Amino acid sequence: MGEILKEGKTISMDVDSFMADVNARNRKAEENVPEFFKKYPAEPITSKTDFCVGISNMVAEGLLKEMSEQIIFQVKEYALQMKSRELFDYALKLWEQLSGAQQMDERDVMELEFLQATDNRKDYLKRANQFLDRIMGTLSRERLLEKGNEEIAVFEKYGIVDDWKERIREMYCDQYFNYVESIGRQCMQFSKNKKKLYSELIRWAEYAMQLKPNGERAKNFQKDIQIWGGKK
Repeated sequence: MGEILKEGKTISMDVDSFMADVNARNRKAEENVPEFFKKYPAEPITSKTDFCVGISNMVAEGLLKEMSEQIIFQVKEYALQMKSRELFDYALKLWEQLSGAQQMDERDVMELEFLQATDNRKDYLKRANQFLDRIMGTLSRERLLEKGNEEIAVFEKYGIVDDWKERIREMYCDQYFNYVESIGRQCMQFSKNKKKLYSELIRWAEYAMQLKPNGERAKNFQKDIQIWGGKK
């Protein structure tokens, strides 16, 4: 899979070609690794909606336990390049089966990434508003610091140097600040109605400042919003 994804970055391949390529590689793998496929026979891909990349369910389940987040995000990036909803849904399916996959709202962020990649401006702006309203209503800096402290407690069981504790304590504040800033900046690019969006951006900037008080990036984000909105 990694091989295919690497090559896919330099070529243009639609979903049908992708499926055909995986099936061809499976046939070659069966010839080269007969003992493995004797136990786990490869199943050819016949349906785009049931995207199992040409491997048996048993093999897929085993791979999910070992597959790293990095590989799953490679699948996601390839889906974004292809603008393929089918392949993107497959990446989400893999990701959702990871332990702790829902902890930091990545699914909503990934959905926004797909809307951005497909230039779906109307749905992006609507979903961005819903997502940011939700996190602003439920996740204060204090709550995110608590989550960071919970992570420190886990790491301390295995030994952790003091220099890393503050980074871990702030990790959730950093993560959500990145969400707010990147989504806000994308909304500025997508929106044609500055008057309507400006009040929302100000709210998001205030929340960003709460997450990272006195942070330079938060200050710059606020300044850029004022410039974008034509305010002094």
